[in-house]
Amino acid sequence: MTETASLSESFPFRLLSNTLVVADARTPVIARSDYAVCTIEYILHGSGFLEINGESFRPETDGIYFLHRHSTHRYWPSREQPWHKLCVVVDGPLAYELLRIYRLEQVYYLAETPQLRKYFEALLLLRHSAPLPHQQAAVIFHQFVEHCFRLLYEPAAASAAPEALALKKHLDRSLDRKFVLEQYACDTGFSAAHLIRSFRAAFGYPPVAYRLRQKLDAARRLLQYTDLSIKEIASGRGFADSCHFSNYFKKHVGCAPSAFRRIREAGK
Repeated sequence: MTETASLSESFPFRLLSNTLVVADARTPVIARSDYAVCTIEYILHGSGFLEINGESFRPETDGIYFLHRHSTHRYWPSREQPWHKLCVVVDGPLAYELLRIYRLEQVYYLAETPQLRKYFEALLLLRHSAPLPHQQAAVIFHQFVEHCFRLLYEPAAASAAPEALALKKHLDRSLDRKFVLEQYACDTGFSAAHLIRSFRAAFGYPPVAYRLRQKLDAARRLLQYTDLSIKEIASGRGFADSCHFSNYFKKHVGCAPSAFRRIREAGK
């Protein structure tokens, strides 16, 4: 057995499945008791029904639901609009410890979360042919549960001004497009200064800093899971040039993009 294979088998996180699920009007009800693993599903479109541990939900497009380990549950698609989903199944002590730490063990459904789709797509890209897939999947899963935690428990977000929430939603959905705060402010009828104050009050930093953080997260995934050059990643994430990107990345991650990528290359 190779050292890489041995490490993969002993790693405390297992990505058991990552697939697209397409239901139709004939898809039966799935019912389980004392479920052995953890399944998390993102609804691309359509809707369905979920009953879990005595609670009932109607998951819809852009929502995610958790089928936690040891849960008792039933779920099935709407017969009028059967759901299409991205499905991830995980297991291992690290997976369950992350869910516990980020207070998600009793969370069953999150509605209207298009910003979480990227994690399911990143896991889907891994497949099981990737080098050290469980280790790479664990990184993505950690980012996913941390993002869920922020959505659920950031106290200021619950009382955020509507214009701050709208701006955050716009930023989450337009990461690959050019964004000019002054133009957005003009289009929405607010001053740029007011939007900055509202956004900072809700989320702790101004919208430009938030957008840079989102770009950095996306760049980190591209460095780990693609063969795009650093120049291509810098350009695709909207940085002025590869030097600007490298300096920003090193300042906030602690190492240069090339060094960060070598971690991935070492697993090949």
